[in-house]
Amino acid sequence: MPSAATGAIGLLVATGTPMGVPAMIGMLMLIGIVVTNAIVLIDLIHQYRAQGHGAVGAVIEGGRHRLRPILMTALATIFALLPMALGVTAASSPSRSRWSSSAA
Repeated sequence: MPSAATGAIGLLVATGTPMGVPAMIGMLMLIGIVVTNAIVLIDLIHQYRAQGHGAVGAVIEGGRHRLRPILMTALATIFALLPMALGVTAASSPSRSRWSSSAA
């Protein structure tokens, strides 16, 4: 978790992006996902240890079984937040909405 926060703040500084509400929402989501994935991984490792696996074997098996779900969660979050990170909004589209009122 510290490296994720350091990377997020580092990228904000590197790109000159101010720390605003969207950045804080993104960081909160990042922290939540990292903590959730860590809890699930550690719980699985404890289950393997209770079944009699050694410490190293339990970590390797736990990581092997949890890698794909962790990557899927991370990629889904990244792609979901990408429009917000790039500033793509409905207001930036050139076409007018059919719901907008026009003063004639």
